[in-house]
Amino acid sequence: MTNQAYIDYSRFNTLRLSDSHQLDVRVDKEFYFNRWLLNLYVDIQNVYNFKSQRPPIYTNRNQNGDIISDPGGDFSKQGLRVLEESSGTILPTLGLIIKM
Repeated sequence: MTNQAYIDYSRFNTLRLSDSHQLDVRVDKEFYFNRWLLNLYVDIQNVYNFKSQRPPIYTNRNQNGDIISDPGGDFSKQGLRVLEESSGTILPTLGLIIKM
C-alpha cells in the first residue's frame, strides 16, 4: 500500500469545466503639466462577482486526515474524496501613474 491515490489515465480529458466569464472595467483620467503627466485610474475586475468553476481536487484522506477505505471493501484500493472549489471575487484597484 503506497497511501497515494490511483490515477485512472483512461479518463483524462473526458470532462470539461463550465464556461467562465467576467467583466472588467477601468476608468482613466490624465492630467497634463509642463514637464510631467499624472494618470489616476479606478479598475474593477469581475464587476458582477461571477464564481467560476475550478478543477476538482481529489484526496484519499478524510477530514481527520485518515486514509479512506475502498467502499467495495477491497483493501488494496482506497476511496477518493472530491474537494469542490470555486473562485471569483470583485477586485477593485485605485492607481496612480506619474510620467516625467
